[in-house]
Amino acid sequence: MEKSNILTIVIPVKNPLDIDSFISGNKIYLEKYNVIVIDSNGAGKELKGYSSYINKEMSMTQARKVGYSLVITPYTLNLDVDTILPNNFIDFALSLLKNKNVVVVAIDYENCQGHYAFGTSLWKTDILKKLYDYKEGNILCECIFMWRKVLQNKNKIETLPLRAIHLKEMIK
Repeated sequence: MEKSNILTIVIPVKNPLDIDSFISGNKIYLEKYNVIVIDSNGAGKELKGYSSYINKEMSMTQARKVGYSLVITPYTLNLDVDTILPNNFIDFALSLLKNKNVVVVAIDYENCQGHYAFGTSLWKTDILKKLYDYKEGNILCECIFMWRKVLQNKNKIETLPLRAIHLKEMIK
């Protein structure tokens, strides 16, 4: 099956909670779209068959930067390896991103964490590449940092009333 050229999923991997559950919960997306995995300790090797796979020790911030630099599709899904996407998130998000002012679509988790996670967000690739300059040790968390950058650039964040499953919740 040929993969869609509209979207690339970037997955930084450090210490996954349950790689098998991640794969089975997101398999439809891993098979449908381009995937770039940046695996910092070899714990994500099961993702090799779905992706362009890089195994190199680096921080999550560095892994995201490497992944984003390789994306050539118009849209990028930033997906943390501890998340199972809700049904239809990608379809709904892509339809919202066609609005010229919306540059990112975010969701939160079933057990709401009080913020919209950058780790599970779908972006217009050109804007993500332009804005992502998060540095480790930044006083702000990555989510707040990136949302501020979006708003400071007079762009719009859209949110969906969908909830992703955080694997930490499944393991309890």
